[in-house]
Amino acid sequence: MKPVEFVLWLNGAAEIVGDQPPTPEQWATMREKLGEAVGGLVAARLLERAEETLRADARRKNDKAQVDLETQKTLGLARALPVGIIFEVPEMPEPHNLGLTNHILGKGTA
Repeated sequence: MKPVEFVLWLNGAAEIVGDQPPTPEQWATMREKLGEAVGGLVAARLLERAEETLRADARRKNDKAQVDLETQKTLGLARALPVGIIFEVPEMPEPHNLGLTNHILGKGTA
């Protein structure tokens, strides 16, 4: 039973019951029909979540494999270099607009 069908069925059941509360048998039937209508939705949503989880796990596994590959490349390069080599690191250039930099860093301008 689809949710729309359940709503139509429940409206019909409410007309039959009228102002009186449903009997225990009628409540049982309503719960059963609700389970038919909502059960499919819940199952579909659970399957969607499972697929999303599988895709996320695959992405994480792929990302980890990429990091591991980059690490191996870096280690391979490091092992290929002779021991004792010192690399020169270039100095960071001065920014063109010190006022903007100071503003971003929260320093007062002089």
